[in-house]
Amino acid sequence: GSPSAQAPGVAPERGSNRCLFRLTALGLCAPTSFLGAMGAVMEPMSCGCIESSDDRRALRALVRKQLERFPHALEELEECGRKTTHWIWYACPTEQPGKGDPVSSYVTPATAPLLLESESVSEWQKVLEKLCDLVEQTGMSVLPRVDHGRVFHFLKFWDGVPEKPDWMEDALDRLRKLNWPPR
Repeated sequence: GSPSAQAPGVAPERGSNRCLFRLTALGLCAPTSFLGAMGAVMEPMSCGCIESSDDRRALRALVRKQLERFPHALEELEECGRKTTHWIWYACPTEQPGKGDPVSSYVTPATAPLLLESESVSEWQKVLEKLCDLVEQTGMSVLPRVDHGRVFHFLKFWDGVPEKPDWMEDALDRLRKLNWPPR
């Protein structure tokens, strides 16, 4: 069948704001219920839940950078007690690519749930939780002032993402206790 074909009578599952599709290795989508009902992985179908190839590219770049940079970022936070290198875009992703982000990564409401299920999520969780620990101990000075606006917009974006895991809700609550400036 063609990439946009759909089995008769099988509609994509969608919640009010949550797309229940899974990103495949090709960056295309297949309805979870369709795959489960058929008992096998069928040809991926484009469902439109990821708006563009740019969004798929940005998500893949973000996951790659999280996997690449987070071991060093965690070590940096543990040894220095603060952020000293450039990785805030990957720890606090928003809809806006960072000005200095070499891969111009970002998330959208459609790709955010996929990021929460990505292969980089455990490393992301470790970095965010360590960042929260340090912010609670030392305050906003754990991050350079130029990163404070990124945290403000990270909180704003992720507050609108439904059905976040408990660790993410906790990290957002912990960061929200400080008055991060929008710039």
